[in-house]
Amino acid sequence: MYFEETYYKDLKESVFSAVHKSGLKVFVMPKAGFTKSYAVLATRYGSVNNNFTAPGDKEATKIPDGIAHYLEHKMFDQEDGSSVFDKFALHGANANAFTGFTMTAYLFSAAADFYENLEILLDYTMHPYYTDETVEKEQGIIGQEIRMYEDDPGWNVYFNALRAMYQVNPVNIDIAGTVESIAEITKEKLYKCYNTFYHPSNMALFVTGNVNADSVGEIVERMITADSDPGEIINHFEKEPEKVAKQKTEAEFDIGTPQFVIAYKLNRLPEPGADYVKTDAVMSVLCRALFGKNSDIYNELYDENLINDSFFAGYEGELTYAFAEISGESKNPDEVFERIKKAVEKAKETGIPPEAVESAKRAVVGRSVSLIDRQESFSNEFVRFALKGADLLSYPAAASSVTADEVNEALALLKEDMAVLSAVYPKGTRK
Repeated sequence: MYFEETYYKDLKESVFSAVHKSGLKVFVMPKAGFTKSYAVLATRYGSVNNNFTAPGDKEATKIPDGIAHYLEHKMFDQEDGSSVFDKFALHGANANAFTGFTMTAYLFSAAADFYENLEILLDYTMHPYYTDETVEKEQGIIGQEIRMYEDDPGWNVYFNALRAMYQVNPVNIDIAGTVESIAEITKEKLYKCYNTFYHPSNMALFVTGNVNADSVGEIVERMITADSDPGEIINHFEKEPEKVAKQKTEAEFDIGTPQFVIAYKLNRLPEPGADYVKTDAVMSVLCRALFGKNSDIYNELYDENLINDSFFAGYEGELTYAFAEISGESKNPDEVFERIKKAVEKAKETGIPPEAVESAKRAVVGRSVSLIDRQESFSNEFVRFALKGADLLSYPAAASSVTADEVNEALALLKEDMAVLSAVYPKGTRK
């Protein structure tokens, strides 16, 4: 494999990138001073990809909700009955995996034997093994996980906000599915999803730490034997209505203080590549300028004890959905909701001052630069961006270039009739 080096002068960082003959995108970021090295292999496949036409197929395949998460669990099964985790442990590595809306990732960190651990990662992710018996056994395990999340107030207040915003977009479906939906999963459906979405051409590998790009390349060449890109995967999504499903939703849990998520559904979605980075930067600066700890609305709500230090504001954007989120705890979520909406409408009238934009930019740039030294978080974000043809290390420069005009143009996307409130309250406090 031939690696090209990209040097980021302002960050004093280099990334070596290559594309394997299979289509796998490989990125290596040497960090000589790090005691641990980290690798993450991710596929462009998550819970929203539940209706697709695989390369070579003439008809679409509709699969049960939660199957991407289910497949992630089953990837650790080995035909000889051995444990992948035991193999990693023998080489001093900590391994894990996770499934999101648009990505599934497999990862490990290790202070020694890095290349041996990389071979393990590439071996088990390229060789799935499912049986009727193991698939059925997993239904009980994941069923327990689903019920655990059903009892989690933080998880529910977030997903209830998604369900309030989105009418048909599958982002409104729990990543793990339901007990009923996972009962429909079979080994044949798992293999169908694996063979469709786990081809290396649909994946990216990111490695960072005390590593060498050529050594990584040699292992990839030896371990990845897949053919070249088999063709396009066509994902089918119903057209999402412009309006939200409902403006308010609430539930009761065994908590002491009400929790809330206020979200603005955005109809402007980012495009792959540089636009993905710039859109995220502009929206992040906007959220920081409007709702950050230097903003008028934050200080007013805080001084009136309507919010506390749990207050958060940010942007979440993917290629098929996007929203601005404000969350936290409050004795009166309804009042916070009304005050937030009024603050947004007032900002539209007056405009966000250039000095507020500059302050927010500095915070966003600082956060993106500091992320580089948080090995695991940075690596996971890097592959998330890479799967969209975007470069995470270009983010600080993109955020630095954001203008007050761009922020005020983005402010117009926060429409009052597109705002939702999801709140959870202590049990017995709602009629």
